[in-house]
Amino acid sequence: MNNSLTTSYSNVPKKESVETKILTQICLSAISETNNCSINTLNDSINWKKIIELAEMNSVCQLLYIGLTNRKLDYYVPDREYQKLKAYTISKTANNLDQSKEFLEINNDLRNLGIRVVPFKGIVLAMDGYNNIGARDFSDIDILIKREDVDAVSSYLEEKQYAPRFLVNKSWRSHIFKNYCDYTFDFDVNGQRKYHVEPHWTLSVRRYQSEFSIDELQAFITDSQLFNQKIEKFNTEGLYISTCLHHIAKEQYFRLKHVFDLIAIIKNSKKEIDWKMIMNFGNKFDITNILLVGLAIAKNYCDIDLPLFINKKLRSPKIKSLVSRKIENLIHDIQFGFKKTSYWRKMKNQIQLRTKLSIKLKIIYYHILFILQPGMMDLKNNKYSLFSLIFLYITKPFRLMKKVIAKPDE
Repeated sequence: MNNSLTTSYSNVPKKESVETKILTQICLSAISETNNCSINTLNDSINWKKIIELAEMNSVCQLLYIGLTNRKLDYYVPDREYQKLKAYTISKTANNLDQSKEFLEINNDLRNLGIRVVPFKGIVLAMDGYNNIGARDFSDIDILIKREDVDAVSSYLEEKQYAPRFLVNKSWRSHIFKNYCDYTFDFDVNGQRKYHVEPHWTLSVRRYQSEFSIDELQAFITDSQLFNQKIEKFNTEGLYISTCLHHIAKEQYFRLKHVFDLIAIIKNSKKEIDWKMIMNFGNKFDITNILLVGLAIAKNYCDIDLPLFINKKLRSPKIKSLVSRKIENLIHDIQFGFKKTSYWRKMKNQIQLRTKLSIKLKIIYYHILFILQPGMMDLKNNKYSLFSLIFLYITKPFRLMKKVIAKPDE
């Protein structure tokens, strides 16, 4: 028995396996009803076990289940595999709701303390991108705060029995935090992590030269509600910018999940996206290529209507080259496993995404500086003294020689 959905898949390279194509198109159909994704032939010979393995690898099991169910394609899936997907989706939805409940409690308490909190990534992507708290896999609570509120937020989380992943006392923080963008905390139950909260004072680290604070992103922040509770969050333009900065410029395990996030933001926006506003911000901080690469990848996998001036930018040889390499790597990694990128290759990737020489030089400088300066993992003895600080500076390059400098791609 066959079932067909109509559209083309011509923009994506043909090296993908049949299972990857089927997974991609079913997931796209789950993101938006306007995604006319094609599955030319479904039959009993399809390797659904392989498709589900790919879904697990790419963290899109919920989308696969939703797409199969909404399009009434579950008939083709062996019942055992379908029930596995269903159980996983129900479990992850319950987890996402629990994570959301914890975020809302943290958000409410910090707001009452006069501390601004702007969630990004997981929770807001699920709600504003997919319009479904259960459609996206997430396990972290990412919040953007002001740098001057880090100590207060840390004290609050510690009072809630959260423990910092790397303990940094207040005396060390001015030295250590300048090379980081977050200070992460875990809440464990019976030795198992239940919640992971990442208070960020900037969206990214200094060596990536995209360390935007709440103040710099204010134009993209709006008042809203989540489950009837007041929150601040990014508007659609801010959600797209923050997601691109993470997925395209920072994420080292780029997967279909990240492609679908970008598509969901664009396709499910409740208003017309102000692409001029996005591009103006990109031009100001030399992140235009990052924003365009994200858009071009999304457009490669799904039909997206864009203004003429955007389409013109996407046709540039530079963007085509960056996108082609990104998609080729993605297709390779889907089939053979995701590899960890070396420190220096990540630096090279950052340089390739930028256009201004001054920014490229800063990326090189701060990558080298990061190696020379002590970090959170160096603080085995957390007792602050001038001598211990000097000692860490002197010994840092030697301690990282094997771990960072000489380590190849894995």
